[in-house]
Amino acid sequence: MADDDPDGEQDDRGQEQDRKPKAYRGRVSFAFFLAGLIGLVVLLAWGVGWDQVFADRSNPETEDAYADGTERPLAARISGYVEQMLVTDNQQVAAHQVLMVIEDDEYLAAVARDEAMVAADRAAIAAMQASREAAVSTVAQSGNLAGGNASRADFAAEEAARQHRILGSDLGLLARYQMSEASLGVARAQTARSRSRTDVSRAQVAMLDAELAQANAQLAQDAAVLATARLDLGYTRITAPQVGVLGVRQVHVGDLVSPGRDVVSLTPLDDVWVTAYFSERQLDHVRPGQPARLRLDAFPDVTLAGHVVAIGPLTAQQFSDVPADNITGNYTKVVQRVPVKLSIDPGGPLAGQVRPGMSALVRIDTSGPAQVRTAR
Repeated sequence: MADDDPDGEQDDRGQEQDRKPKAYRGRVSFAFFLAGLIGLVVLLAWGVGWDQVFADRSNPETEDAYADGTERPLAARISGYVEQMLVTDNQQVAAHQVLMVIEDDEYLAAVARDEAMVAADRAAIAAMQASREAAVSTVAQSGNLAGGNASRADFAAEEAARQHRILGSDLGLLARYQMSEASLGVARAQTARSRSRTDVSRAQVAMLDAELAQANAQLAQDAAVLATARLDLGYTRITAPQVGVLGVRQVHVGDLVSPGRDVVSLTPLDDVWVTAYFSERQLDHVRPGQPARLRLDAFPDVTLAGHVVAIGPLTAQQFSDVPADNITGNYTKVVQRVPVKLSIDPGGPLAGQVRPGMSALVRIDTSGPAQVRTAR
């Protein structure tokens, strides 16, 4: 019988081979369908806000965090050639430590010149004050002399009047009357001359007062120029304003610097904080002042204590140069991230070792100290 029906056996084997590709295609189709269903469920859950799996609202945690700090560029304030370079790249420096020196020959000469001008102004003022004192004394003497002459003139006038009254009864008194009239004229002339001298002396005093005011103004101007010259001389020494670590030097010995040119940057390591970007759905219970635990990737075995300082006013997307514009109608809701500033409590084990830019892991305690043991 087998020999009689070879075509039947061949048909069975063909049908079995056809069923195998169909089963494989069915499993592939089911896998794609399942993946699409899972993706759709995830998108729906995210869209309606069921994001507890992705963002814990209690004791939120994020790895999108970095150490942050302030980089202070130090710039030259005068022009000149760099004469000495006293530091190297990435060197830690103390407050007020001299970093580099600019040639100061011209500035020393300017200070000496301005000091001489100030000294000359003070000498001129001293001479004017002496002249004024002499003029004031002359005014006093002239006033006294004018007063004496006026008294004598008054006496001579009274005497002349008395002699005039008795002149008619005694002819021998005519000579005495004439002498009285002459004395009166002399006294009046002397009084007028004394008063004139007094007026001249007073005018001299007024003129000297005006010259003294001008000389004092000139002294103040020259003193200001001297103060500026001394400041410029001090600017030939570029110093560190505070403790920190230098960056890469941008000038070297022999370079010509000008006002405003950056010469090196300084990063104070005693003023470092952490900026963490939390999902907007993680900020329900986050408030300034809450404790936090920080762990830097550079020091994985050390947990630092910190506190929430402030929550940023804008989301990270708003800081972008080209923020998203949804006016076209093609709107897709994307969960945004909000920057949160956290301080590092002083006295920690990594004091002075945290560098701005280091990656960090942050967990904020929103439920009490017992809920937050460590930052993972």
